[in-house]
Amino acid sequence: MFCPSCGKTTPTDQKFCRSCGLSLEATLVSLGEQERGRNDIGERSGNRDVAGEILVWLCGAMLAALVTIMIYMIVTKIIIANGKRLRAAHSMDARFRICGRG
Repeated sequence: MFCPSCGKTTPTDQKFCRSCGLSLEATLVSLGEQERGRNDIGERSGNRDVAGEILVWLCGAMLAALVTIMIYMIVTKIIIANGKRLRAAHSMDARFRICGRG
């Protein structure tokens, strides 16, 4: 720990600074309170981290579902379009055969 008055390093079990004689008891109490406050913040932010992870997973799942649906729609349109072309080609062949051109 550092003395707030002179900045010298002092052991945490000392009640007074060896350099300037400042009482360190109030400083130790204050540091203890700050440490407890950090732990409380850490616990609260830990809950936010879990919520954030869940949110990321849900967004990822929704994005994957959207991409899958889009791919399905594109593929089905291609298949339907190719099916119509094939039917049109077959009907053209039939027309040419009827007219005697094929």
